[in-house]
Amino acid sequence: MSQSPQEKTSSAKYEDAWRAVNLLIRSDGSWSGRERNVCYANQGNGSFSDNSFLSGLDFNQDGRSFVSLDLDRDGDLDLIAKFRNGQQLRVLRNDLGGRSLSVRLQGDGGNRDAIGARALLKTDRRTLRRDVSAGSSFLSQPGRSLHFGLEPGEQPDVLTIRWPGGAEQIVRGLPKSGSVGIVEGTAIVSVLTPTVRQPERPVQAAVEQPEQHGAWLVDPVPAPSFDLAGLREGVSLASLKGAKSVVNFWATWCPPCREELTDFVQHREEFERAGVTAIAISVDEPGDQDKVKAFVVEHELPFPVVFADDETVQAYTILNRHLFDRRADLEIPTTFLVDEAGRILKVYRGATPASVILADAAEGRGEALPFSYGRWYSTSPGRDYVEMASAMAERGLVGHARSYFEQALAGGDSSPELRNNLAALLIEEENFGEAEGLLRQSIAAQPKQAGARINLGTLLFDTGDLAGSREMLMAALELTPDDIGARSQLGSTLFAQGNLVGAESEFRRAVELDAAVAEHHFNLGSVLAAQGQFRAAVDSFQAASERGLDSAELHTSLAIGYMQIGMPASALLQFQRAVELEPEEPKYAVNFARYYMLKGDPSRARQLLSEVLARFPSFEPAAELMRQMSGAGR
Repeated sequence: MSQSPQEKTSSAKYEDAWRAVNLLIRSDGSWSGRERNVCYANQGNGSFSDNSFLSGLDFNQDGRSFVSLDLDRDGDLDLIAKFRNGQQLRVLRNDLGGRSLSVRLQGDGGNRDAIGARALLKTDRRTLRRDVSAGSSFLSQPGRSLHFGLEPGEQPDVLTIRWPGGAEQIVRGLPKSGSVGIVEGTAIVSVLTPTVRQPERPVQAAVEQPEQHGAWLVDPVPAPSFDLAGLREGVSLASLKGAKSVVNFWATWCPPCREELTDFVQHREEFERAGVTAIAISVDEPGDQDKVKAFVVEHELPFPVVFADDETVQAYTILNRHLFDRRADLEIPTTFLVDEAGRILKVYRGATPASVILADAAEGRGEALPFSYGRWYSTSPGRDYVEMASAMAERGLVGHARSYFEQALAGGDSSPELRNNLAALLIEEENFGEAEGLLRQSIAAQPKQAGARINLGTLLFDTGDLAGSREMLMAALELTPDDIGARSQLGSTLFAQGNLVGAESEFRRAVELDAAVAEHHFNLGSVLAAQGQFRAAVDSFQAASERGLDSAELHTSLAIGYMQIGMPASALLQFQRAVELEPEEPKYAVNFARYYMLKGDPSRARQLLSEVLARFPSFEPAAELMRQMSGAGR
């Protein structure tokens, strides 16, 4: 058996894999794929038989947990099973019949449920053992009664109980069947409930339940902002504030969307009287705007119709995926009921009658759970804005991400994770001062947090504090020695400090940790070239190119390396490629001109420099090289 470490450690690969697995199963994936559930029957002779099909328990959904208990008090055990997908909760009644003795133990002292007790029931045929436990399977807890199934004619004789404290108790005079209660340390045996099978009740007609539409949010969430162009005029989320609004995502190719919008038109007067603004956001392709216009004209849509851009679709898709436990992309149609402050109150996935939405708008709030009774006995769940904001930041939706990070801060979240992720966003915006403050707060709150130290080390490098960067990155690597990002950044910091040997060591370690990353090979090649190890540098640059890196900087570095090891023909191709990739960056053309100077072709070098100066007259490196050539008489 593996041993737990004495101190808390972390693994970036493990944590990333665990997040990926959880994302998969929350997106309707499964641990077990299509593998069916199984049920084995104990044969009593040390073997088991597969009764999965016969029992009806061979569901093809991903089973998570179950409990057994006598729900209908007929003497046999029924099952309640929980699944991750499909029908998530099933109550399975056992109608095989039979006779049993059910024993409820009551412990002495604080352990009233007698968890840990063991009971041995001796009958006239055999001895049966049952234990009182606190769990039956993953995330499930059984009833505390001990169930002894009895064969036809089998008679209970003696019950021997070993209580959790070690005391042993023998109970005689048990009933032939039924439910009894036994109190620790006493001879009390009370009959609780006779196991008499209830007669079958006639099937009653099901009471028709009102159809449920949409989902109220326990904690209303600010809607992602937008400012979109439309057929008649543009609309922004800010312009809708001050009154309730209905934001509908639709498309002309979606029949339910067309029916839903037609229903909206028929209720236009009700929308106006209620003071509710409706806006339809088309997700049609840009080339299909004429189809949108034709639909609007044909059906005389009285409310604004605007065209979604990629940013808005992405933002609302990420929002939709994080509002619900079962993550899914934005369906068409989807409608959001938004309050006067721009917060989403309710989400309707699929076509929804306008009358329902108007009634909800008038109510303003509703039950956010699938039942209309009960109360919270613990703190009601709050919104995890950090996770949603981080997802938006990863997709490049910087404005939306920052808005939700700030929402989390306003809600009282001061977690190190929030500060760290918001700081990473601020670094991208080059807001270094605020980012540094957040990162130092994050580290102070959780000193053994490697991620914040890596981000701060990167920030200090960008702002020129190389000593501070080195100190912070080395502290991070003490916590997570195999963090590739920290190794690579430390290598860059040491390189900038002139510690070429140390930089080479860090870059080599990064390559060892993940040789598939092209940038690691490029960094190693750069530090090798700086030490004059050009042949080894060329090998690293080639490795970077083979792994997909195709930048002007790489090709220039590779060209210089080829020149140093006597391969001018290969260098020529690399200089050409650098100019092709960055035609608007004059330094690569100047490097190309230097190549021709070294090869004794001044006319071609002058031609290149003249072309650069014609386009970039103030580019001094080109002018300086031209003066050098003129001074040398070339």
